[in-house]
Amino acid sequence: TIRYVDSTNAAPAAPYTNWGIAATNLQTAIDAAASGDEILVAPGTYRISSPVDIPASKTLTLRSTQSRAAIIDGQRLCTVFYIRGTNSWVEGFTIRNGYSDGYAGGVWMLNASTLRDCLVTSNQAYGGGGVEVNGAATVENCTIRSNLATDFGGGVLFYNGTTGVVRNCTISDNVASNSGGGVYVQNGGMVSNCWISGNRTVDAAGNGGGVFVTATAGNTGGTLVNSVICNNSTPQDGGGIYCSQGATVLAPIVNCTVVSNAAGRYGGGIRQNSARMINNIIYFNVAPTDSNLYQDAGSGWVTNCCVIPLPAFNG
Repeated sequence: TIRYVDSTNAAPAAPYTNWGIAATNLQTAIDAAASGDEILVAPGTYRISSPVDIPASKTLTLRSTQSRAAIIDGQRLCTVFYIRGTNSWVEGFTIRNGYSDGYAGGVWMLNASTLRDCLVTSNQAYGGGGVEVNGAATVENCTIRSNLATDFGGGVLFYNGTTGVVRNCTISDNVASNSGGGVYVQNGGMVSNCWISGNRTVDAAGNGGGVFVTATAGNTGGTLVNSVICNNSTPQDGGGIYCSQGATVLAPIVNCTVVSNAAGRYGGGIRQNSARMINNIIYFNVAPTDSNLYQDAGSGWVTNCCVIPLPAFNG
């Protein structure tokens, strides 16, 4: 069944199955829907005071009729979306002004859900200012811009051990106080074919202006592939990318261009510990020590990369 939402409709009535009786808010239509339904949303601004929640018991497609023309505004009162339904889709929205004093200011994702063609902007949380990715969730063809984390993951947070993917996205101008201004990757997940630029950390001890990758022993630490990481900054280490991992963990960074990033101490482009770096261009970055690439002693594996000065090659 297709159900409809239009904020300007004067005569909403269940079951909301045509524009003449369309619901005026998203949650009402979600509550009325059955698993497998599609919900179409007309352009307009939908102001909310509690999250739009697709429950785990329903598989739904929630779609704006015009790309990014339906604006879901959290008014800095709540996380904007909880997408919990397995294989549920949220597509074509502007998601703004969400707030959480915990995780996920804009969107919290779980259970192979998909966020597609959305603008996620001006959201705030302790971790994952824009989007938090859990489970096997996917974010694709989105712009994640100008979000804030008061600790880590200004734009995107890959939560502990996720197998989720962020691909074909622009992640720009996000801020984290501590680590991962653009993206924070914790024990798993993949960033693919993304443009990560203009992100920063601001605390004096901040690391990983663009991307912060961390892992404990036995975890892969996530993958960063086919992406551009440029014009990011941090007060301390890893202006573009910071890899902080257990000695046996090898997170792959493959086919990336890491340019014009800045760090206040080590590794303007990358500071790495136990990462595999294959076929990357790491150039024109700035830092007081090792402008392009700083490697912790005896760590990592660098091969087929374009970087000056040449690092120790372990493969």
